[in-house]
Amino acid sequence: MSPVYINEAVQMEGGSGQTTGMNPVHFKFDPAFHHSPPKCIAVMPLRKKLTTAFLPETGPGISDIELKQLRRVLYSHLAPYLYKDVELARVNQAVRTYSDLPVSYRGLAKHLGCDSLLLGEVTDYNTQFFGVYSQTSVGIKLRLVRAQDNHQLWQERHIASSHVGSFPLTLVDLAMGLYSTTSNISDEQIVRVGDDLFRRLLLTWDRSEELDQQGIMQVKVESCDVSSFYVKTDYLNLRSGPGMKFGASTVLKQNDVVMLLNERHTPWLQVKLSDGQLGYIHERYIAAY
Repeated sequence: MSPVYINEAVQMEGGSGQTTGMNPVHFKFDPAFHHSPPKCIAVMPLRKKLTTAFLPETGPGISDIELKQLRRVLYSHLAPYLYKDVELARVNQAVRTYSDLPVSYRGLAKHLGCDSLLLGEVTDYNTQFFGVYSQTSVGIKLRLVRAQDNHQLWQERHIASSHVGSFPLTLVDLAMGLYSTTSNISDEQIVRVGDDLFRRLLLTWDRSEELDQQGIMQVKVESCDVSSFYVKTDYLNLRSGPGMKFGASTVLKQNDVVMLLNERHTPWLQVKLSDGQLGYIHERYIAAY
C-alpha cells in the first residue's frame, strides 16, 4: 500500500493536522525551494538519532558502515535531478578537515563550492523476527539547508518498512514461511527498504504533485511510454546509481524482464523491475523484445 503524504505547511495554516494512514510521509517546503531553488546539493554524513542520559536507548541500532551504505543509497536517488552534487568522498574530506573547528554551514559549503547541504538523522533501523513473522524498518529525518543563511528549504520524515508473515497450515507452508520471514531481515532487504524510503521522500520534489485543502498530497502519476527489455547475460548487477561506483542492490538473471524508465544517463539506463524496484543497468547487456 502506498503511503499518504502529509504537507505540514498546509496543515499548520488551518488543516486538520491529523495523521492518516500508516507510516505517512511528512514533508514541508519553504517557498524559496521553488522561487530560488538550490543549484548544488551536498549530502552530508548521516547521523544517528541523538540520545540523552535520560533516554539512552532511543537511538537506532545502526553501525557506522550501515550509515555509510544508507547515505550512498540516498546519494544515488539524487542522480536523476538536475541539481549539481558533490562526490561523497570530497564531502567526507571536508568534514574531516573541519571536524575540530566551529565551522558554520556557510563555511563548509563555501569549501565545497556548493550552496545547499542535505542533512539526515536516522530515526529507525531495525529488524524483528518471530519465526512466522518478520519486519524490517528504516526511518529518517531529512533537512535541506541553504548554507548562506542556514535557511531551511525542505524537511521530511518517514519510516519505510517491510512485513512478511502468515499463519502456516501445512509443513510446506511453515518451511516457505520461515524462508520468507528470514529473507525479509537480510542485509539485501534492508537496502531495498532504504531504497523505498528515499524514493518516497524525494517524490515530493516532483513538480506534478497536487495538494488538497487538508495538506494531503495526492501524487499524480503521469502516463508515459515504457519499453520492456530482457537481460542478455547470465548475470547482471542492478546498481543503485548510473555507474560502476554505485553498489548492486540486486543481481538479475538471463531473460529477466525490466522496464526502461529513462535514458538521461546513457549508457546507463534507469529501469524498473516487476516488483517495483528501481535501479540502473548498462545498455549493452539488455535487448528489446
